[in-house]
Amino acid sequence: MLVKFRSALPFEEVLEVARERLPELQAIGGLTQKFYLQDAQTGEVAGLYFWRSPEDLEAYKTSELRKTIPESYKIIG
Repeated sequence: MLVKFRSALPFEEVLEVARERLPELQAIGGLTQKFYLQDAQTGEVAGLYFWRSPEDLEAYKTSELRKTIPESYKIIG
């Protein structure tokens, strides 16, 4: 799953937020890898997630943690 967004935070702070939230993300289960990327020209950020199964992805999509993404990462627009 690829999630793209613009953040009011500098990329280094986006990464710090991600590190702080990692234990909560791991508690959902099924995540095997997650990468953060940034487009140098636009500043757009992307989170690339790899899940063990479609069921694990669905558990994440319906989680309370996912609902907090906009506020936590200071998403713009």
